[in-house]
Order: sequence, then structure tokens, then C-alpha cells
Amino acid sequence: MPPKRGGGNRGRRKGVHLQDNLNSRIGTPTIITPQGPVDEVEQRKKTNMQSEFRIAPLIVEVQSLTKVKISQLIKTHLPDVIVLNIQVNRPNTYTLYSNDVKSFNRLLNELSSIIQINEKQCSSVFIPRSIQRIMENNKEAFIKRVDIEIMDDDIKRTLDEQGFKYEKITRLLNKDKLPTKTIKITFIDSTNRDLFVKLGMQIDSMHFIAEPANHNNKPSQCYKCFKYGHIAKYCKADSQICSKCGEANHTYDVCHNSSQHPICCNCKGQHVATSPDCPKYKEHQQKLQKTIEQYSSSTKPTNQTQPGYNWNSNEDFPILKTTDRIE
Repeated sequence: MPPKRGGGNRGRRKGVHLQDNLNSRIGTPTIITPQGPVDEVEQRKKTNMQSEFRIAPLIVEVQSLTKVKISQLIKTHLPDVIVLNIQVNRPNTYTLYSNDVKSFNRLLNELSSIIQINEKQCSSVFIPRSIQRIMENNKEAFIKRVDIEIMDDDIKRTLDEQGFKYEKITRLLNKDKLPTKTIKITFIDSTNRDLFVKLGMQIDSMHFIAEPANHNNKPSQCYKCFKYGHIAKYCKADSQICSKCGEANHTYDVCHNSSQHPICCNCKGQHVATSPDCPKYKEHQQKLQKTIEQYSSSTKPTNQTQPGYNWNSNEDFPILKTTDRIE
């Protein structure tokens, strides 16, 4: 199956030695909690756990290398890179968990060439497709009810004036290819997108609420073998599976068992393989939802377009001067 490549930015890892140097100069900090003091080692472990939670894993596909050999290559040629763990997925396919963003970027951009030079093997290093999709969605925002009279140049001017970094502005079209009142903006990263969602868009005297792009938690399903996690284009099954009876070498529209109860090829239950009620479907959906929650931003749109005021405050609402009444 060809690799589903992802992306990333190049970076450079200075390592924990720099942090150790700084600590030796300024002393070891201590954090006081209700349970007692927490030393720097415990705090660093907590930070590493948080980093592992947010940083996407990397998939490495090689011809014939063990995870021990991959670990040795990283240690020798990328000494500043910290990898928390290397897991075996299937033969010659591994998952790498980076400690930090710089380690992640160096592995993504340099590990493949290191394997090529030192082991004379072709390899691929990429972000899992499901996570890459989430990361792309994290950069997208939508604005609804934007009048047709407002041009793309007006939106670009507003974004530039507010300092947002973006890649693309698109006004969505309806089924008749006519422009709608919904605008899609793709930012360069989730930080710009999240801030934009919080602030909304202000064009002259008009304010528009921004919404983050929704994530699709429907698992991909192959329409050849009806397993989850891949599509028919990359399926390795030898024969077509029937989604109704679960047997091979025919499709549901010519199924010779059409008079019988359907049998799911995934769970053996009495339903078709494409049913959303299938336990296997729900299992993969829960896994995908967990991944979405792990790697997506948690920004919610705000409806507030102006600061709140304290009606009892003399500063916000000063007492008006009284004048003598003229009889």
C-alpha cells in the first residue's frame, strides 16, 4: 500500500542539555502544590506527557530494518532528536513518537535520507492520513451570512490589517455554481485560525461570527473487502466481498443469498457490512473521535461583538449634570 504522506515544517532540536545549562545557572525551580512540592524532574515528565499527547506520531515504512536498527540510526545521526517510543505496526512498518516539535520535524524531513545513505534502502516517513486530515481542518474557518457585495479583496484587507496569516480565501458555491454567503478561510496554522474564531471578522461597521471547520468522525471503509481503515484503491484483498452475505467473489446486487438474513463480514451480525449499527463501525468511530479530540483545537466561536458594560459603574455611565428647570 503506497504511503499516505503528510507534511511538516523543518526545525532543529537543541536538546535538553541547553535546559540543563540554564537550570545550573538559575537554580532548580520548585512548584508548590496543595499536596506538597513537585521537583523539576516530575514537572519535566508532566511536560513530556503533554507533548506526547499533542504531537502527531510518524509512520516509517522501510524495506528490512528492525526497530533497534532505526533507534541506532537516530542516536548516531540525529543525536539531538528525542524519541519517546518506537512501536511495530506490521513487518517493516513502525510508529515513532517524538518528544517535541523540533524532533518531529527533523525525523519527518531527515530520517528517510539517513536510511537511504547509511542502509541503502528506500523508506517513507509520513504523518498518518487520519491525523493529517485533522491537522488540515485545524487551519480552516467558516464565516456565514457574508453579503455578496463584500468582495474577497475586502476580506483580504481586513485580515491583513489585523495581522492574520492565511493561505486561501474561498467563497463557496451552490449546486448551480453561484456564489453563496459562506466564506471559507484557510490559515497557515491553527494558532491564526483559533484566534480568528475567537475574534470574528470586523469589516467597517459589520461584524461576522467565525466558526471552526467540523471534523468528520466517519471511519473510512473499503468497498472491496469492507474492512475499515483503508479504501478500495489500496485494498490488498484477493477477491470482492459481498456486503450483504459476507461471502466472496460477488457483490450485493447479484447476491445469491438475498433471501436470507444479511451477515456482516466484520462482526458476523445480522446486518449489512455498511451498517452504522455494526459494533466494528462504532469501535472505529470511537477511535477516530478520540484522535480528533487529541489533535484538534478546542476553540468555540464567540457571539460577543462588543465589550460588556457595568450598568452601575459611574465610569461607564457617568451621572449627567442636572440643570435648573426654567419656569
